[in-house]
Amino acid sequence: MLQTLRNVATGGNTMTNAPSAPPQPSAGAAGMPPMPRDIGPSDSEIIPLRSTKINILKSGILIPLGVTAAVCIVLFSLSNFFQIMYVFAGYLLFCIFYAAYVYSGIRKSVFIYLIPFAIVYIELTTSLLSTFIFVFRTILPGGEPKSPGFLTTFVSMFFGAGLMEELMKAMPALIGLSIALRMPNDTANAPSTRYLDWLRVSTPLEGLMLGLAAGAGFIFVETLYQYVPNTVEQVAKSSGAGAGFANGFALLMPRVLHGVIGHMAWAGISGYFIGLASRYPGSLIKLLAIGWLLPSMLHALWNSSSHLGGMGTWVAGAITLFVFVGCFLKAKQLEAVRQGRAFIPTDSIIVGGAPLPVASGTLPERHATAWGGLSQVAAAFFQPKMATAPAGAFPAGALAAEPPAPQALQAAAVPRFTLSNGAERYGIVAGQTIDLAILFPGRGLASGALAEVTVHPQDPQAVGLKNMTTGAWAVTLDTGISTEVAPGRSVKLVANEKIKIGAVTIDVQAV
Repeated sequence: MLQTLRNVATGGNTMTNAPSAPPQPSAGAAGMPPMPRDIGPSDSEIIPLRSTKINILKSGILIPLGVTAAVCIVLFSLSNFFQIMYVFAGYLLFCIFYAAYVYSGIRKSVFIYLIPFAIVYIELTTSLLSTFIFVFRTILPGGEPKSPGFLTTFVSMFFGAGLMEELMKAMPALIGLSIALRMPNDTANAPSTRYLDWLRVSTPLEGLMLGLAAGAGFIFVETLYQYVPNTVEQVAKSSGAGAGFANGFALLMPRVLHGVIGHMAWAGISGYFIGLASRYPGSLIKLLAIGWLLPSMLHALWNSSSHLGGMGTWVAGAITLFVFVGCFLKAKQLEAVRQGRAFIPTDSIIVGGAPLPVASGTLPERHATAWGGLSQVAAAFFQPKMATAPAGAFPAGALAAEPPAPQALQAAAVPRFTLSNGAERYGIVAGQTIDLAILFPGRGLASGALAEVTVHPQDPQAVGLKNMTTGAWAVTLDTGISTEVAPGRSVKLVANEKIKIGAVTIDVQAV
């Protein structure tokens, strides 16, 4: 029974030691505060354009809706059938590419990708095309197959369609690779060279996106300058102009949409490996060869799949789709690590367990297996660089001979610091052994400039970088104090710290 205390001064009011019920809202939905009745909507709510808290020009929805609106108005104003097809095909290709662009999360302007589109357009509509045809279809066995059959058709298509067309579509990414290898990142923002950064291919994702745009340009020219006009002309001779236009439009749709498992996908795969070559210049020839031969074989398989029966095109399309998606997701995951951002496991090829980001493929992926179709290919160039060094310590002298506790590694599994030099920026996590010469190529760092990301054994929040090179590092702390880190010893990472290795200065920033 609750004990009741009578308040004599108030003449009968009582208090109990039972908790009082929370006040109930006087109006509106349950649990919601009462709506004020004496305040109306603000001016920015009535006229959203006046709001200072939104920016329409920087909205991600403005470009696709604006392009759609413009295409709609243009289509209403056109009466020429071929002009309508040009606009419609261009719009479909834009939709496919823009979906990939948004999903990629790449930070370059979407308008930059008109450049690779234009490069391929020039290749296909000038005398350059004759040169390619002479080499691959006259000198090499890329002409019409001498006899029907899968093998002869595959060989012919491999040289005449695969190698030739994939090389043409790879040209924009190869130009970007040349820029990345010849122009150091720390000069990329100089006024005289800033424009070159538009086409720079420093990562697999940058190469893949350039490939997608080049593939879209190839589809546009090949479909609207060759296949559709030829179909319209042939059908019109026997069935009239109306039937010819109808058949031409019916051909346009699948040829454009085929880009996701055709020219855009093949060029994207090629661009992925070109981007890898930028990160691993020591494996340049091998990666460029894979990036040329693999999509060429997929291209030839598609072109000769009719000889494999009714399921041939399904099998060829499925193989291309899964290889391309595997490259796309891996490129996204590597880009997230490079930018020091967390990545979503379902958006990468990391499966099983908690993902552990690594810097540019210098360590094997922990608790993970690569997608099966790419695991053997990936094994050719994702070789772990393991190294050992004497047990080091932080400058304060705390011993680090024993490995950190599991909970310490778990606490540091998400990137907390980034290493950067020029435009390159990488997120790092505990347990990594990083080859700094691979992360920052072209800076003058010797191959094998290794550093290990460590955790203080007595403080899981303290992340350090162990010097595993043969020379001392010059470190400038955030306080401005300079110190030296000998080989085998570690420096505690803090924001705004600078680590100088030879002539290269690496900036440390918090995520």
